[in-house]
Amino acid sequence: MIEVFNGVVHLVLGLVLVAAVLSKKVKDGIVVKAGLICLALAFAAAGCMLINGIEWGAAIYLARALVLQSIGLLLLVLGYWIRRRRAGTPLTRISDWVDLDESDLPHVSGGRKP
Repeated sequence: MIEVFNGVVHLVLGLVLVAAVLSKKVKDGIVVKAGLICLALAFAAAGCMLINGIEWGAAIYLARALVLQSIGLLLLVLGYWIRRRRAGTPLTRISDWVDLDESDLPHVSGGRKP
């Protein structure tokens, strides 16, 4: 019973991560998106294995899913660290963190002056 519950929770987390990958509201870069994709795949794979039940021969696949989760988490932390490190430098644009409407900023091509 607990394995089925854990499997359902893993599948729900996988769906939430897929929604985060596909959403335009989540501001992420390539590294963070790769981490989210790895985590979504890992949670979905682990969820399917947990719902179906784990046998001794299939335990290696669960271990591989856990390694993929670790890689995804590492990529998320690395992407966040890269973004925070660039914050405050000339490489950072306002569009990295917020939705940009060209009419809001006068110095953007096509923007209007107030």
